[in-house]
Amino acid sequence: MAENDAGEKTEAPTHKRLNEARKEGNVARSGEIDTAFFLLMFLLIVGLGGPLIMSVLRTTYIFALSNLDMGLSMLDTQYLYIRYFGYFWLLLGPIGFLFIVGGVISMILQVGWLVTWKNLKMKFDIFKFDGLKQVFSMEGLKKLVISLVKLAVLFWIAWVVIRKNVDDMLGLVNLEIVGIYMFLIDLVMRIVISLLIFYAFFAVADFIWSKFQFTEKMKMTKSEVKDEFKQMEGDPQVKRKILSMMMEESMKRMMGEVPSADVVITNPTHIAIAIKYDKTVSDAPLVVAKGKRLIAEKIKEVARAHDVPIIEDKPLARLLYKHSQVGKPIDVQFYAAVAEILAKVFKMKNKAFE
Repeated sequence: MAENDAGEKTEAPTHKRLNEARKEGNVARSGEIDTAFFLLMFLLIVGLGGPLIMSVLRTTYIFALSNLDMGLSMLDTQYLYIRYFGYFWLLLGPIGFLFIVGGVISMILQVGWLVTWKNLKMKFDIFKFDGLKQVFSMEGLKKLVISLVKLAVLFWIAWVVIRKNVDDMLGLVNLEIVGIYMFLIDLVMRIVISLLIFYAFFAVADFIWSKFQFTEKMKMTKSEVKDEFKQMEGDPQVKRKILSMMMEESMKRMMGEVPSADVVITNPTHIAIAIKYDKTVSDAPLVVAKGKRLIAEKIKEVARAHDVPIIEDKPLARLLYKHSQVGKPIDVQFYAAVAEILAKVFKMKNKAFE
């Protein structure tokens, strides 16, 4: 039962998992939002760029008719190629640019700014048996049905708009080219606006569904959450090892300071505090080492080896151990007691204590 719970994806995706998926380009993004923005860009192109498109088409048409008798020499062919190429990009360049802008805006609104090359890699999984099985799976069938229904609705919307203008379309034969063009532009605008209204609702619903599916897909098992936590926080065994090494290094440094101490105050067997007084360093005596039991014995051992006096004072030793820190001056409340001990030590060493 515990194994089943551990293997079931019931936990919300962690921030780390979502970040890794984002780096791979795996984000909640709706293709219908992109299509809606493409329709919007098309609407802007037709509505705002209609006169420019008409002007470029007219210029191209006039140029083509005026050069029908041009020869087919290398220079003439090159000239025609350059002119038509220029007209082609003058017509499609702005259109392509606006479509790119629409795609970028759609991406930013959905997932923010995201640049990744992972999805550009060629994938051959679809040609494998498993890949084909996914294409013809129940999920693939659902997507196909939804696409067909969506396509049917779009055709129906376009037909409704066209049917309302059938009578006007019959009169196009009596109009000039400019009039026909303006009528068709107006008709296309109506169709696109109608499609855009439908797509706005459809795209929002699809985006919400995409977010839900993405969240479900990214969910984690309890075991995965624990493993990720271990990776982020560090393996407990490794942490203990590092902590042990740090404590060992700290112990070495502390024991290295004991030979420079002026006195070691003891409990006498359980506690040892090494005190150093150097008025050029600090106005108050410093605690250079302290410890209990084995550490206290080690401090006393080092002190004996370097002829550091060891003074027994049980109450003072307990208070100093409790209220002092290694490398810091003793508390002001212990000045008198420690000064008395240092005075005795310095007297034995024939040193002045001020």
